[in-house]
Amino acid sequence: MRIAVDIRSLAEPRPGGVTVYARQLLARLIPQDRDSSYVLFGNSWKKQELDLRGQNVIRAQGRWPNKLMNASLASLAWPSVERWTGKIDVLFMPNLNFVQFSKKTPLVLTIHDLSFELFPELLSRKRRLWHQLVGPRKLVQRASRIIAVSESTRRDIIELFNYPKDRVHTVYSGADHLADDKGVSEAFLRKEFSLERPYVLSLSFLEPRKNIITVLEAFDMAVTRYALPHDLVLAGSPSWDHPRLESVLRRLRHSDRIRCIGYVSEQKKASLLKAASAFIYPSLYEGFGFPPLESLRVGTPVIASIAPSLPEVLRNSSLLVAPDTVSDLTEAIRSILLDADVRRAALLEAQDTLDRYRWDDTARRTKEIIHEAALEHAYRN
Repeated sequence: MRIAVDIRSLAEPRPGGVTVYARQLLARLIPQDRDSSYVLFGNSWKKQELDLRGQNVIRAQGRWPNKLMNASLASLAWPSVERWTGKIDVLFMPNLNFVQFSKKTPLVLTIHDLSFELFPELLSRKRRLWHQLVGPRKLVQRASRIIAVSESTRRDIIELFNYPKDRVHTVYSGADHLADDKGVSEAFLRKEFSLERPYVLSLSFLEPRKNIITVLEAFDMAVTRYALPHDLVLAGSPSWDHPRLESVLRRLRHSDRIRCIGYVSEQKKASLLKAASAFIYPSLYEGFGFPPLESLRVGTPVIASIAPSLPEVLRNSSLLVAPDTVSDLTEAIRSILLDADVRRAALLEAQDTLDRYRWDDTARRTKEIIHEAALEHAYRN
């Protein structure tokens, strides 16, 4: 079987959850499926080095500027995937993206979340336009199978796109991928980011959906009420909403205890999580949610929100709060930092939770779905 895979997300200079998914999944999927050929097609103006190698791997690399490529795909419906890859039996897309492909080619598509449908007001104007041009609804309707990364996302796909239930499958992502932090000691980290106090960590793209302003206000209130000795560390790239975040920072009583350190590498992320007293992730909406699972993996307790799909994914391994209530998050911060019993209870279920999310299992089920789609299409045609 000849399987084309879109690897354009691997060229992201600052990888997020979609890139983590594609990289970790393909690293297991390709070796598990040695009887198939994997044609990895990407596009990057700069030469792209990949760790994905093997006798069953074929590279099909475009060298166009991405904006030009996307404009051509959106306006001219050119070039098609098959122009890059040659004849294929099935196309697998690990995420939504601009694409054109033959009507004779079955598509397996992974959808990570539907925030662009449910909360468009939380996206930048540029991001809303991007989704409008990509055309998720049309892409979904062309898909032979859809992979949802949580049951919550699966329900959203079925309800919002009126997609057949028997063709959308919940396949949880793995959580056994956190980078080795060797060479990035806690002492080195504290010196680099001037972290003299114990700290709680919030790590994400600093966009409105991640509910960062509630984190700021709750932490400020917790320090005021309970004289906490901690700092708050915000790690992640700033978003289009950064001016509003800075405005909130300026009016907080304890803004000197809040540090914005920007994007961090995978190695530094592992060390930051491990050295943190607690991890805060009160997102307004998630399709899956890697960071809280990564935090649990290194033994750092988590405060997360009850918004989809975090209760489903985290189960009983985290302290869950309403995402829109500052006072609830304030009390959760106090509890997780000052109450040893709460911390112990929050971590007690962590290993059982983590055992559910293994990339080998994700790859095995994904392989089955890709093969099912290809064989069904071949049978019907």
